[in-house]
Amino acid sequence: DGLGPMSKRKSRREQYEHILQVDQKMRAVVKDIPPFLLRPDKAKESKIPWLSIVRRSLAITAAEKIIMIHRPFLFRSFHDPNYAHSRRTCIAAAMTILREHETIAKEEDLSIWTHTAFAITAAVILCFQVNATVEDPSDGKIEMYREAVLSARERLALRNHDTLAQRGVALIDAILIAEEAHFGARERKRGNHIDFNRIFANFSTLSRVILNPDDDMTFGNGKFPGNSPDDFRSVDTNEMQFHWNQDEIDFDQWFNGIFNDFQPSPLG
Repeated sequence: DGLGPMSKRKSRREQYEHILQVDQKMRAVVKDIPPFLLRPDKAKESKIPWLSIVRRSLAITAAEKIIMIHRPFLFRSFHDPNYAHSRRTCIAAAMTILREHETIAKEEDLSIWTHTAFAITAAVILCFQVNATVEDPSDGKIEMYREAVLSARERLALRNHDTLAQRGVALIDAILIAEEAHFGARERKRGNHIDFNRIFANFSTLSRVILNPDDDMTFGNGKFPGNSPDDFRSVDTNEMQFHWNQDEIDFDQWFNGIFNDFQPSPLG
């Protein structure tokens, strides 16, 4: 609602300022959650066996809600440096989700539908990050993101009776196939294009193969519903001048400070 009615949106500057404000409000809400739901408490966990999975579920959900807040500018952030904060925040949140998802799978703990749904969201965001970033051979982050996506895909693929997980596998594969088709292995470092039409065409085919050969997963004329990729690139750069204290709103610093449960993993 703070972005203005659909028929008369506020200026992008006002919209983005609102998003940054809501981001801070969301972090304040999480900070006020009782500590035993945020940080490890061995004494309580010995008496309440489900407390650990509740904490991890909350961590995944909190990270996903931060992504949801930045979603109106997420695609734009991959092309416009004015929204670099949203991009950094969502990438960090996506990695956090997949770290927690990996731990849940390794511990063979209870898995609920939100774990699957938010892991898919995280994997898709990292796919776009890999696609839109110029690869620097001296920087291992791109391969780290790619490995995180592939690991998440394998975990989802193992959930044979989880329809949502199987659709997630199809979507991840569709994005990876579209990326490879557009750039090729030798040209990937020039990647700055996301072909939504190709992605949805691939997804339509893959989801039918994986789930049901007779399932009709087409999207009308096969085109991505909503704005075209070019819409995400257009911006009045004269209007966009944002300044913030990175120490106050950096996602990783905030998350580790609140949940205080960061454990190094193969995902970084």
